[in-house]
Amino acid sequence: QAVTSVSPWHRQLLAQYNTNTQLIFNGYDEQVFVPKDVQTEVFQIAYLGKLYSTKLRDPRLLFAALQELLAEGQIAANELRVLFHIDEKGKEQLTELAEEYQISPVVDTQGYIPRAEIVSVMHLSSILLVLTTKSTEDGTHGIMGTKFFENMGVEKPVLCVRSDEECLAQVISETHAGLAATEVEQVKAFVMEKYLEWKKNGFTRQTARNKAMFTRQRQAEQFKEVFEAVTSTTSPTITQ
Repeated sequence: QAVTSVSPWHRQLLAQYNTNTQLIFNGYDEQVFVPKDVQTEVFQIAYLGKLYSTKLRDPRLLFAALQELLAEGQIAANELRVLFHIDEKGKEQLTELAEEYQISPVVDTQGYIPRAEIVSVMHLSSILLVLTTKSTEDGTHGIMGTKFFENMGVEKPVLCVRSDEECLAQVISETHAGLAATEVEQVKAFVMEKYLEWKKNGFTRQTARNKAMFTRQRQAEQFKEVFEAVTSTTSPTITQ
């Protein structure tokens, strides 16, 4: 009687089969992912999650940008840390890519950490990464991972590389949560903007527009609305 989906693309697809298809984003727990300004000794760009494959989550645009910024001397290598808490296979792929782009000294690949420690790492970071790739006709669509919303919750600048040029990029643009990048120069400009902010304050902060729309509380309200709409139009026939 009703269908819910986490992305506009999937909602549009499913609506072909059920016109009562509602969009409810993954969102974030507003009681856990709260903002906190912490001054740090290094400018940290962090990613927490699984890589799967660079065909699905591709950091090359970031690595290319950092390679140029370091070579140009715009960012001091001893002030930069690119931290990945990631799966073992992902660590191997990232290590190879870091060597290819000659940025190994600033890339730190580590394993997963307990969920209770994740928010602390986010607070210590100046940019939080969302890794994806461009949506194509025969590729992925509508990938709206929870990580993006959690990054938004702690109010850290979000850098999405490479932009999916679809649902995720649209939400990032509409909320002003950060940048969904398609070119190296875009990444360089974004990183430098946040780097200078960090140099000035010792931390960064980016508050998304309409952030409350993506909280678990709002999701619960949306589900309640769906349930009420279904039950109000359906006559009970069987009591169990």
